[in-house]
Formats: sequence, structure tokens, C-alpha cells
Amino acid sequence: MKSLFVSSSGISFISFIAATCSVAIVGSATALRFLGGDDISSLGRRGLERHEAQNECGQEVASLSKDEIVSLLLEGVDDLDPLAAGFVTSFFIPSINYGVRAVKVCGSCQDFQSESSDDTSGGTTENSFDYYCGLDAYGSNATVSGMALLPVTSASDGGLRIAPGPRKGAIWMHGTHTETFNNVPSEFAWQESYDQFVAAVTLSYPTIYSGAVTISPDYLGYGESHSFYKSYLVKRAYQTSTMPLWLKAKELLRNETNCTSELADVVTVNGHSEGGYSAIAVAVALADMGVEVLGTFAGAGPYRLSTSNLVEGASE
Repeated sequence: MKSLFVSSSGISFISFIAATCSVAIVGSATALRFLGGDDISSLGRRGLERHEAQNECGQEVASLSKDEIVSLLLEGVDDLDPLAAGFVTSFFIPSINYGVRAVKVCGSCQDFQSESSDDTSGGTTENSFDYYCGLDAYGSNATVSGMALLPVTSASDGGLRIAPGPRKGAIWMHGTHTETFNNVPSEFAWQESYDQFVAAVTLSYPTIYSGAVTISPDYLGYGESHSFYKSYLVKRAYQTSTMPLWLKAKELLRNETNCTSELADVVTVNGHSEGGYSAIAVAVALADMGVEVLGTFAGAGPYRLSTSNLVEGASE
């Protein structure tokens, strides 16, 4: 099989995975959480900061069978240290049950506002679509972007098909970075190095392990919504920029499979650093919208934010 990689840089990331990640299984949905170090999205760098998106909305960024993922992982395993090689061969590879199709998804709250007709709150209270995605929510008119990772299996014609039936969801909220396009999930580099391929496959772990649909938002102010303010640690902004992607992923599965597959209203939400904070925010919003949140795995996030806390902290 021809190598996927354009170049081969270091192998430090696989050592990072082996040393710092733990897998938590809630029901049949799986979430990968990182307990330290740089977050996964920072490993998709493409050099100097770009000023426009490289991938188009709806573009298939990668499509790999289970066997192709295994083969590509094995390409670099001989160069790993024994701990990392053992992790890949003894745990990671045996746990792969599906292939993956990566698609850049884009959407806006305005795409779905007509579907909130059952809401009688006028968008002024929580527990409503309009509270998170209504006209008074900053960014509700933005086209937000992210990456959707879909589980695929072999089709009768020799190709790949999206796994049929109801699919649980998994959301990964990335950690802090400042670059508008380079590090965002929708621009993630799958083909530049072994490290970056492993990083991409790790991001898709809930998909290739349990067949879940993994969604990783870029956040407001990043990717396609680059003209909007980056709303750092603004709870509602994370909710507003994730809700359309959840609904778009539902549409994608229905349309691509002629309704033989669907994204069920069941999810795990995961994140680290800034993503730890935003994971809590998004889990609350999805639960309010009737989605069953099986678990939220949030690491190293700033969870107690208020003016009083900041003042007290500065005076100590």
C-alpha cells in the first residue's frame, strides 16, 4: 500500500499519547481525554499562519478503511520507543473496529431557527433553542465550521459506506490556540507526517472504536467564522458555535445514507484546557435541548469564572 504521508517528521506525539491519555467508556460510547501537555489540535500545524481556509465546507478531507488505518499506523511503529510501540500494537490497533470518513461541516444557527417553532420562551430563558441559537445570541448569523468524523465499513461494491443504524455522538472541544486557520479541526492535516496522522486518528478514536460520530468544532472566530470575535471563555459562544454543527451532522448522515443511518440524541462531550470549560458549556446546552449526555470528560479547564473570583485571586 502506498504511503499516505508527504513527509515524516518526529514521533514525539505517539509517545505523548502512550504516556498521557486515558480512555473512558460510558455505555458503548468512548471518549479520549488528555491529562496534560499540548492539546491534539496544536499538532496539526501547517507552518506559517494562513489567512484563509484550505478545505471547503462539505469537503471530504480523508476516507480510510479499518485496514488502511492499521497499515498506516504500522508504517512508523518500528521507529517508536518500546513504550509507544507497545501502546500502538497492544492497545490502539486491536481496539479499531471501523474506518473513518472525515468531512468538513459548516452551518449557522439561522439554518435551523425555523425548526424552533415549539419554543414559546421567545429566546429569553434557558432550556430553549433560541436561548442558545436565537437572533440575540452573538454569532447566530455566523457560518461556523468543524470536523465530522463518520464511522465507515466495507460496502458490497468494494468501497466504503457509513455504518448503518443509530450512531451515538462524541464531541471533542479543543484547547487554547490563537491561530485562526492553522490549528482548527476543520483544517486538520492528515497527510503531512506520521505524527499528524496519528493525531488525526486519535481525534477520531470514538469513531474507529465504537462507531460514534465525532464532531470537533472550530469555535466562533475560527475557521469559516473568522470575521467574528474570538469569544474566549464566553460560555454562550461555545454553545452557539456547536449547536449548528450537531444539527448539520444529523443532516449529513440522513442525506448521505438515505436515512439508513442517523445521529442519535446520545452523546459524550470531552475537552481539555479551554476545551474543558467549553465541554461543560456544550454538555449543558445539549442536555437542555433533549440530548442524553452519557458523560462529560473535562480536563484542566477554568471552571469557576466570576469577577469576584478574579479579584480575590489577584489580591492573594
